[in-house]
Amino acid sequence: RARRERNASMTSILLAFGPPELQSTPFVKKGCTETIIDVPISDNLYYVKESDQRLYKSTLDGTGEQLLSDKAVTSFVLTNSGVFYVSNSGKNDGINYFYRVSHGGADHLLLQDKISQIETDNSQIYLELSSADYGMKIFDSTGKLQVTITDSIDYWFIHKGQLIFTGKNGISTLISP
Repeated sequence: RARRERNASMTSILLAFGPPELQSTPFVKKGCTETIIDVPISDNLYYVKESDQRLYKSTLDGTGEQLLSDKAVTSFVLTNSGVFYVSNSGKNDGINYFYRVSHGGADHLLLQDKISQIETDNSQIYLELSSADYGMKIFDSTGKLQVTITDSIDYWFIHKGQLIFTGKNGISTLISP
């Protein structure tokens, strides 16, 4: 079970994983004080250190720590196919970079845009954008772009594998990427 707590004064990400038989259906919801995502992950912890804002992994007992990215990470998600993260440009221009972690080489840049939120349901990765051109981009679990939503999005959540959102017209729309 991965748990990220959001709080104005909290920047750390708390992770705890249990055995696969205790894991349940993925659940993601925007607007909550916390997001809980259940994904079948190996016996590793993935975390961002507050001291350097870099992404690491270690074994469940905290040994074998390994740096996964040399970039400052603002948020990340885990899927069965890999680890993905968002890093900002450091220029206060609102531009962020969406990467897939590459083991043994340079990380793969998948998108450069004004990313305001990243979530996953383990089969899709959802990037909410704050740019004027797009509202959201949806990638599959390997990092391939599947859907681009061009309307602005006010509120959204995932329910039984479908994205439900309200746009500028206030109309709820269902899509299944």
